[in-house]
Amino acid sequence: MSCRSTSQWFANLDNIKDNALSALEGVTFFPPACMPCYYGHLLLCLIHSLARNRLTSVVHSRSEWCISRQRVWGVPIPALYHIPTDTAVLTTPSLTHILEVLERKGVGYWWDGPVSEFVSPELAAQYGGDVEQTWRKGSDTMDVWFDSGTSWAMLPPPGEGQGRKHRADVCLEGSDQHRGWFQSQLLTAVSVAEGKRPDSPYGTLITHGMVLDEGGRKMSKSLGNVISPLTVINGGPVRILRVICIKVSNTHTEVCRTRRRSPLMVQTSFDFGQRRLNIGVTCPSAQQFSRKQLNL
Repeated sequence: MSCRSTSQWFANLDNIKDNALSALEGVTFFPPACMPCYYGHLLLCLIHSLARNRLTSVVHSRSEWCISRQRVWGVPIPALYHIPTDTAVLTTPSLTHILEVLERKGVGYWWDGPVSEFVSPELAAQYGGDVEQTWRKGSDTMDVWFDSGTSWAMLPPPGEGQGRKHRADVCLEGSDQHRGWFQSQLLTAVSVAEGKRPDSPYGTLITHGMVLDEGGRKMSKSLGNVISPLTVINGGPVRILRVICIKVSNTHTEVCRTRRRSPLMVQTSFDFGQRRLNIGVTCPSAQQFSRKQLNL
């Protein structure tokens, strides 16, 4: 395999980094604290740092964002290239003209339409020459994290008298999204904010954990180390799994580590605890239920 450097589009984050960190001050993070907990045949693992610290450290250490990708699918980056001078043009006037064309004919027209329709008369006069021979459309697509990061734009902005400060009340995802969706939403929202100090697009950020295999690795389809939900459902101990999830949420722990080689242990625990589960569901709080009724 040979590696080569290619030209890419980058977004400079230095000018919005401080505003992004300030916007996080108004966000409520959950879990607020974490602790290790051993529970029967399941190991509940420790989150090594608070969710707020994770996200703020990632934003603080980042200075640029490569927003271009070389894929055959995705949202196109509407850049024009002057072939004789190898000049990339992506300015407010050129973008305004291109958007007017795409609004009439659809985004797919960027790939199908002739370049002459996207070069404005002003731009053609500035550089001269035959437009079809001297210009080409860019083939780069936008980073998908930029696509998903702008999902907040689909929600109505908070207005006067609504009692809402943020577009989304709650944003929930896994702990790996501190470098992904949590961050991309924040950066895109802050970058287009006007006037006063920008707010975060979400009011509360909930981080859940990952399910690990017996080797401590995150279960993923690419690794093939997953347990099918149907295996758990058809195997019987569904109710005991629900109780474990309640326990996880109440102790603010991150992940359940399952022993794939020990389904009999889980089934035995389920049979042993079923009577206690039937009694425990009447307890006034899940915390009391998990503390006094479960002893698997």
